[in-house]
Amino acid sequence: MKRFFTLLLAAIMILSTFAILIMDVAATTTSAVADADELYLSDIAPASWKMLDGCTPGYNVYYEDGTPLLLAGVTYEKGLSTHPGGGFDAEFVYDISDYEYSTFTAIVGKTDRYVAALPGSVTSFHVYVDGVLADEVIDLVAGQTYTFNVNVDGASELKLVTGGGSDNITCDGSVWANAKLSYDKVDPEDPPVDPPVDPEDPPVEPGKELYLSDTAPKSATAFSGPFYNKNEQGEALVLDGTTYEKGIWTHPMPDREAESIYDISGYDYTMFYAVVGKEQKYVNALPGSLLNFRVYVDGALADEVVDLVAGETHVFKIDITGASELKLVTGCGSDNITCDGSIWANAKLCYEKVDPEDPPVDPEDPPVDPEDPPVDPEDPPVDPEDPPVEPGKALYLSNTRPKSATALSGPFYDVNEQGEELLLDGYTYEKGIWTHPMPGKEAESIYDISDYDYTIFYAIVGKEEKYVNALPGSLLTFRVYVDGVLADEVVDLVAGETYVFKVDITGASELKLVTGCGSDNITCDGSIWADAKLTTDADNCEEHIWGTGWVIKEPTCAEVGQMKYQCTNCIGDKVEDIPVVPHTPGSWGIGEQASCTEAGTKVQKCTECGEIVNTTVWDAKGHTPGIWLTTKNPTCAEAGKKEQTCQTCGTVLEEEEIPATGHFFGDWGVIDGKRVRVCECGEQDFKGGCASLLSVDAVTMMLLSAGTVTFLLSKKKRQGK
Repeated sequence: MKRFFTLLLAAIMILSTFAILIMDVAATTTSAVADADELYLSDIAPASWKMLDGCTPGYNVYYEDGTPLLLAGVTYEKGLSTHPGGGFDAEFVYDISDYEYSTFTAIVGKTDRYVAALPGSVTSFHVYVDGVLADEVIDLVAGQTYTFNVNVDGASELKLVTGGGSDNITCDGSVWANAKLSYDKVDPEDPPVDPPVDPEDPPVEPGKELYLSDTAPKSATAFSGPFYNKNEQGEALVLDGTTYEKGIWTHPMPDREAESIYDISGYDYTMFYAVVGKEQKYVNALPGSLLNFRVYVDGALADEVVDLVAGETHVFKIDITGASELKLVTGCGSDNITCDGSIWANAKLCYEKVDPEDPPVDPEDPPVDPEDPPVDPEDPPVDPEDPPVEPGKALYLSNTRPKSATALSGPFYDVNEQGEELLLDGYTYEKGIWTHPMPGKEAESIYDISDYDYTIFYAIVGKEEKYVNALPGSLLTFRVYVDGVLADEVVDLVAGETYVFKVDITGASELKLVTGCGSDNITCDGSIWADAKLTTDADNCEEHIWGTGWVIKEPTCAEVGQMKYQCTNCIGDKVEDIPVVPHTPGSWGIGEQASCTEAGTKVQKCTECGEIVNTTVWDAKGHTPGIWLTTKNPTCAEAGKKEQTCQTCGTVLEEEEIPATGHFFGDWGVIDGKRVRVCECGEQDFKGGCASLLSVDAVTMMLLSAGTVTFLLSKKKRQGK
């Protein structure tokens, strides 16, 4: 019993020591975390998280493919990535009750890949501390960032929420860059931290001019942007053929002007200067469209230019002496067209004194000839490469201007939004209109056709090829209204299919083209009205003028293809054959197998259609001798036989005789008093002379007698006698 209690006491002491060591390690670990200057949330597990079905959050990488976190052109090593959906918020919830950190900070925004895919869309970010909203940014525009600096001193729970903005577009892959806890105490009286300054930009020196693209606005809103010193694709700013290193790019839409507000109360600059106008590529896409630019100083309108024609510029030189606030506003002109990527080039604050009596003059602008007639903004733009429209000829709508046009993106004319060719159902069109609706907002263009005597509206419609590939099977709706009455429509046109409109417009005054999402309500709907034109009702005009045509059936090596041509004067068309293309020979293969004695063939087949295009002779292979095989075994008296055959076809190539083996006799014995030996084959060989004196029976008796004596002697020995 004493030994039992001794062992029990020793076990208790060992377990107690082990428990103390574990507690010490845990305490050391907790202390190490608590003593760290900062703790990145991507290095610890959240208490819970939510995001789109089938997706998991990304920690220090983008959740979808493990690529680095990229936000507004900056790559971050630390951070969280997530994705909300339409009507569905994504969230991270962290238990921070065991930490003593006082501040949560993060830089948030939409990941750059979604900015490029859908510029101008909006996303919202919210931070909750112990269930109470601590800070938020609503409808943060794609391409912009916002910095959270939130007090979490003594808090138990931190919740980060990401939501789709008011546009309800789901393309909202988002990043919480450098999301971390730290000991930096947040004073609720301190102003929010401005977005980070590009480290490549030199600091602003006192007394020098200040480019607005080198500082942060108090607030900024736009359909897309603002972007600083580059456009939404990261390209250089080009305005009226001139490239600018500094400036602000922004994009309004008809019902949403773009504006940036700057606090300039801490500066003593006296003038605001900028050259404004539509970005060059948007001028090329929609020549003649209109823009408005306005500058407000301390809330009062200081200068404006209304209905500035695309391709022209205007120079602002505005007195800001003693001012506290500067607001720059960009809006669509009276044409109400959304294709308005715009630039405030060299927008800056400087010390040059402005005389309010002097009109703004750009020294680089050529003088205006007072005898030149002013540009009438109502006149449709003329493309210098397009021939003038002759009476009775066709009029492509992309060569004129609509009364009004609205869309999520576009419309663009004769190119898509990236300036690429119009590609519809595998065919390229030189003329047409590209546009993009969204679920709650159809795209429409309205044309005044009252001055024309055309009788037919013609167009081929469908989803642009790259959008078909991105989302096969999605649906689109196209409608044509003549004088406000629905003339024709195609509802839920499947991606990859096309529909042809031929609508009577005889005597009509207004034509309206409407593009909408189908019943699937999906936004991925870049759409084309190819060859959209006004023409006569005849399809047999006196002299057809055929366009470049498009392939409606690809030629193969077995069948001719077909090319379709549309008359530029009427709705007539023609189809011509495209010759077959040459065969494409593949590698050589076996046609007929060669044998040992007969030649075969080798063939080349076309890789496209399988037809034999080349044949060559494959020589006979010849016999291949095999091993010798015995076909008849030799005997004592008769010879045998062996032969050699071809191991491929079995033909006997050679035969040979195997000599007889001769008799093989056994030992001599006695049979019927004669000495005899016998061969394996049964042949007997007798030998003269007497047999042995002892017969077989005598020998047998002798052996039995010897065995008996041996047995008796053995028995006696066992008995010990």
